[in-house]
Amino acid sequence: MANPYQVVVHVDEADAPRHRMALGNVLNLLADLGDEVKAVEVVANGPGLDMLMSGSEAAPMVQSCREKGVALSACANTLRTRGMDSSQLLEGVQVVSSGVGQVVRRQAEGWQYVRP
Repeated sequence: MANPYQVVVHVDEADAPRHRMALGNVLNLLADLGDEVKAVEVVANGPGLDMLMSGSEAAPMVQSCREKGVALSACANTLRTRGMDSSQLLEGVQVVSSGVGQVVRRQAEGWQYVRP
């Protein structure tokens, strides 16, 4: 079967080394499985949203993921709770209504769940 893998990566911690590990996992996954990967989405909520904010230490890795077609999703609930808006996110990051809701939707669609 061509492109059988769809993977959602969930990040909910503010820890910069965890952010680098999560994004490194995504890049390694793409390098290992290549054309077998149909889609990858990184979903950040709660403190994990720091990874997708402008000025993030992880910005270069986020950009590398984006260039490889990885979807990057930020939780609207977290933005609202923090009094922020999407203009404070890195370029190419989409906002989803709920980070946890997005993870659950992806799992219900058959996506593989990874939480580094």
